[in-house]
Amino acid sequence: GDASGTAPQTFVVRSREGGRNGKALRLVLEGADHNGEEPTMIRETLELSQAEIRLVQESRRVGGDFAFRRAYVLRRAQ
Repeated sequence: GDASGTAPQTFVVRSREGGRNGKALRLVLEGADHNGEEPTMIRETLELSQAEIRLVQESRRVGGDFAFRRAYVLRRAQ
């Protein structure tokens, strides 16, 4: 980035599952979004399997529940 860009977002790994013996790897990451007027928590769930990569993003405002924001799914071509 350049000097005028915002600081990179940082995340904490909340959980890790799988990733061994052919099982899909699932990581749950949480961090704060500093771009809005009100602080927002972001939760990103990343799932890596032999067939696809799935990224789901959820957000919540202080005191609220996580709500779906967006999802990306990349599937391996056959």
